[in-house]
Amino acid sequence: MVRIDGPSCPHRWPSAPSRSAVALNPGKDQPIETLVINGAECEPYITCDDLLMREQASDIIDGVRIMLHVIAAKKAVIGVEDNKPEAAQALRAAIESAAVGDRVEVAVIPTLYPSGGEKQLIRILTGKEVPSHGIPAQVGIVCQNVGTTAAVADAVLHGRPLIERLVTVTGRAVAEPRNYRVPIGALGETLIAASGGYRGEIAKLVSGGPMMGFRLETDAVPITKATNCLLALTTDESPDPGPALPCIRCGRCAEVCPANLLPQQLYWHARAKELDKVQDFNLFDCIECGCCAHVCPSHIPLVQYYRFAKTESWAREQEKRAADHARERHAAREARLERQERERKAKLRKKKEAVAGGAAASAKAGKAGRSAQGADADKQAAIEAARRRAAEKKATVAKTEQAAQPQGSDTAAASGLPPVDERKGAVLADDPAASRAGSGAGQQRAEPQGAGQPVAEGSAAEPSAAGEKPAAEQAAVGEEPAVERPAAEKPAADRHLARRETAVQE
Repeated sequence: MVRIDGPSCPHRWPSAPSRSAVALNPGKDQPIETLVINGAECEPYITCDDLLMREQASDIIDGVRIMLHVIAAKKAVIGVEDNKPEAAQALRAAIESAAVGDRVEVAVIPTLYPSGGEKQLIRILTGKEVPSHGIPAQVGIVCQNVGTTAAVADAVLHGRPLIERLVTVTGRAVAEPRNYRVPIGALGETLIAASGGYRGEIAKLVSGGPMMGFRLETDAVPITKATNCLLALTTDESPDPGPALPCIRCGRCAEVCPANLLPQQLYWHARAKELDKVQDFNLFDCIECGCCAHVCPSHIPLVQYYRFAKTESWAREQEKRAADHARERHAAREARLERQERERKAKLRKKKEAVAGGAAASAKAGKAGRSAQGADADKQAAIEAARRRAAEKKATVAKTEQAAQPQGSDTAAASGLPPVDERKGAVLADDPAASRAGSGAGQQRAEPQGAGQPVAEGSAAEPSAAGEKPAAEQAAVGEEPAVERPAAEKPAADRHLARRETAVQE
């Protein structure tokens, strides 16, 4: 093994999701009984796993112990092909030194392609069949590669991440085939140059093995964590099969299929792009080992059709998931818009109700205000009416007094008596006590004219003093005689005049 510290690829290449992380976390509902370690090379020409088991057997056993602890499995079985005796011996020695012989064992299996497949190795070592579209954990088994086991030990015990791996560079078109420990990301051309470059005519360059590898157009490709081999084949190793011929339905492909599928039916449906029907024949159980294409007399590239059908199925499944997601988002959006519309209408309805309630309250308040205003107006009208009545009554009294004063003067003149005020003044002048009483009661009253004139006898009792005519005179002039009325029914002027006459008499 040669270590190469060549320049890394200047580009970042995305790595596949970690399958080991998924396998080592089966879940509590799936107890694991057996840990299977794949020490069988998956294809011819590849020897990197063989070299790893011979040089790092102790690291592999340490990784096995760590995995047993993680998944709580009872035992571990390491499968090694019978054409790798040195690797099997190194592993047994490491098991003895670690004193884990009661839990870890090495099982030698026949060298038969593709015994390195996961499901095929599990069936060989345990006799259990992994169900279609299932995983080994469903039968209580976890399967890992020896390279993964060594990487687990490096990470847990030594703190080294997976930054390098073993790669086989081989083929008759390579001058010196070798195994290299290279950093992930190194260019393939660096490995080819370290192996002496190409020799002879190269037919094709393959990343991987001759059965399951991918053809490369150039060696300027990076090494990834899944790259285990660079295979440079000559024309003799990989002759051109020529154009594909029609299928003759010989059935050889079905005979050699390790997954017990019907490659012929898969081919027909994949060619017709009938993806639903091709999945009915368990397309995804195909491990793409290439046995069917290798034995086909018509040289039909069957594996290429299967890969195409898988890729299209995955793409359609992704489109379906995207469409379902978009449909769910659209439904959620429609529901959200409907909810917002309902909320908006509810708010608008509440606002209208509030406005209507406010209008009703305003109308009620206005009605109450108008009622109060009406009551105030009625009160004011009543007050105004009372004032008018009082004013009319006052005016009537004034008119009556004005009408009574001339009548009284004329009567006094006709009877030869002085006016009431004059007679009152005369009486007060004759009676000093009355004068003093009168002057004490009302000094501000004006002194009547002729206060010193004597008053005729009997004049105070005569009706003429009150401005009334005798009955004979009233009859002579055609007037009706005056009727004596109660004091309550007499006009205010008459009552006032009567009081004055009484005061004068006193």
